Amino acid sequence: MLEIQIPNNEISAEEVRAIADSLPNQNEVIEELLSIMENGAYMQSYNALWVLKHWINSCKREIDAKLSSRLIAFWSESKIRLAHLLLLQCSDYITLDHNNFKSWESFIDLCRRSNHKFVKANSYSGFLPLAKYSKDLIPELFQICEIEEMVAPPSGKGRIKKVKKDLQKLSA
Repeated sequence: MLEIQIPNNEISAEEVRAIADSLPNQNEVIEELLSIMENGAYMQSYNALWVLKHWINSCKREIDAKLSSRLIAFWSESKIRLAHLLLLQCSDYITLDHNNFKSWESFIDLCRRSNHKFVKANSYSGFLPLAKYSKDLIPELFQICEIEEMVAPPSGKGRIKKVKKDLQKLSA
């Protein structure tokens, strides 16, 4: 792993992105940004978290299960206000295995009970890694979406419909 020396307690999102862009592969970028998030001051962690979310979504590649476990652990416990939402927005690339399945399931349950309307509305996208891990879960997840769609506000209905469509694709 590369060691990054940060001269003071603050680092901008642009500096974090430059660090990420200078690293040769996805795992190194994730490792380095996780290190900044775990060991940095609040703003360093926030900026690294934000850059990591955008970087993961721009790469469009699955994250291996070991790194997914670290991401789930950090983001689930993070005190950064939007951390849960940012992780949900990366859920297409999370890889679940027997070591992190329960953690992800707990994280999704936490998000579904959230008072934050965007976290709650996006929580259903967290069903997709569960469905990829075990296709046997798809009927149950689809049924939950059906029930939730009936009571969801208009802003949440569209997200739930998209998840249902993605679940149908995974089951085919």
